[in-house]
Amino acid sequence: MTKKIIVVLSLVFILGSSQLQLDRAKAQVTNQNLISNPSVEIANATNTAPVNWQTSQWGTLTATYSYPKTGAQDGTRSLKVAINSYSNGDAKWYFTPVTAKPGVEYYFSDWYKATVSSEVVVRFTDSLGNEKFLWLGTVAKSTTWAKTGFQFIAPSDAATMTVYHLINSVGNLQTDNFLLRQSETLIITDNVPNNSLEQTNDGSEPMSWRKENWGTNTASFSYLNTGHTGSHSAKVQLTKYTSGDAKWGYAPQPVIPGGDYRFTDYYQSNVLTHVVVRVIDNAGIEKYLGLINAEPSTTWKKYTDTFSVPIDAKQITVLHFISAVGYLVTDDYSVLPYQIHGFDQGMVSLTFDDGWEDNYTSVLPLLTQYGFKSTQYYATTYIQEQSDEIYKIQAFAAAGHEIGSHSITHPYLTKLTIANMDKELSQSKSYLESLVGVGKVTEFASPYGDYDSRVIGEIQKYYRSHRSTDEGFNSKDNFNIYNLRVQNMTNTTSLAQFQEWIRKAQADKTWLIIVYHRIGENPDQFETAPADFNAQMQYLYQSGLAVKTVGQALDAVLSQIQ
Repeated sequence: MTKKIIVVLSLVFILGSSQLQLDRAKAQVTNQNLISNPSVEIANATNTAPVNWQTSQWGTLTATYSYPKTGAQDGTRSLKVAINSYSNGDAKWYFTPVTAKPGVEYYFSDWYKATVSSEVVVRFTDSLGNEKFLWLGTVAKSTTWAKTGFQFIAPSDAATMTVYHLINSVGNLQTDNFLLRQSETLIITDNVPNNSLEQTNDGSEPMSWRKENWGTNTASFSYLNTGHTGSHSAKVQLTKYTSGDAKWGYAPQPVIPGGDYRFTDYYQSNVLTHVVVRVIDNAGIEKYLGLINAEPSTTWKKYTDTFSVPIDAKQITVLHFISAVGYLVTDDYSVLPYQIHGFDQGMVSLTFDDGWEDNYTSVLPLLTQYGFKSTQYYATTYIQEQSDEIYKIQAFAAAGHEIGSHSITHPYLTKLTIANMDKELSQSKSYLESLVGVGKVTEFASPYGDYDSRVIGEIQKYYRSHRSTDEGFNSKDNFNIYNLRVQNMTNTTSLAQFQEWIRKAQADKTWLIIVYHRIGENPDQFETAPADFNAQMQYLYQSGLAVKTVGQALDAVLSQIQ
């Protein structure tokens, strides 16, 4: 039987399923709505306001309050506040404060319509009458009834609390059907809170999960009453798309710095979807690790991939997201420690994308100094536009470096027709071979790391291998010659992190592929300063780790793959 970790404040217990069912039954009895008259149906003696509710405002503004008898979300009555002139402050209806339990997590929701954005704030009062305010979030305007939902923890000195859904600009806000209750005890299974999405505070969304959306697109989120297992799953759908993505995301969880993990979920989708690991480091800075893509599947399909977290990682969330018009449904998440199965020896391949002219002077001499051979992936349009730079490619080839293709024009291959995709693949190969020799360009790296099964099928016609930008180490257990994994170098990659990659490849006997772009001064995000590159190459040389081109490394590992 799977054990489930129950988190209650600072205490951790392990309960069997029978005990868990008992606890849930108790919670259903005791965990009632703390707000009296939550649907505001019970009016006072003068019928001008609901029992247990009052109004409040501050600042320089003109506000009016009403208690409509029609147009409610639930029943016949609702609350309305309108601001007619505004300089500062806010206005709101609020319920009579209720008892707050310090350190306890609560859930608040209401329904609203508003002509402007509004805000939700909790007001706590301690035993001495001192007030403290906790901002929960900004709520977008809506011409139809929409629902809010927030979780929060009462501070250690809280005695009472009430919640303000307030308006602070010219416009109006109508509210109804309020809920405030203690959150259900959150269950963390396989290092994911509420991993099967079964726990919910009010049936409208899963506990400890939130809707995430950025960019230019139109997204809708649903909490379904069907699932891969149990009775719930989460759906996100894009009806319009220009940029960005949308996904459900769970609360970040602690990890072992530098540790190896396997992520699994089950999903349905009608378009290609993607998975990334959001890493929060010790300084609170976010970074992202790309994992393999998830091919469309209209029936439940298992997704699984492995990854290694950086040495400065503190917490992670694994996000399965959609970035095209279509839908994605997910369920049953898992993030578990993983044991890598290595090769006979550790290796590293130094790869360089695009064909930056700077690299002739900033890379080639240093690699020659240390005796390192690299794989140079060229997007040929950059060469053809500057034919006087061709000698630089031939100099790399003459020095024993491998020449690979990175397409002609560096496009998103998944967006091309088969005919245009084949042109990018075949003509870049033939052009490069006209410079360095027929049959010598056998490896391919996809621009932007953009691929799907259709792209891979075309790559197989022309190339021995495909290198993506999906992050990880190549080992016996995850080896895919048409999706070679990498570590992506950026202008913020520390020497300590580079050293950890080298150390880990040696210790686990894996094949580490490092992706560089331009090595030059004033580096952009995916570029590297010469001083940093020099320090990295010096450490690599001193480590003694075998440095091979992609082709040489493939020759070494293919005989070990069963």
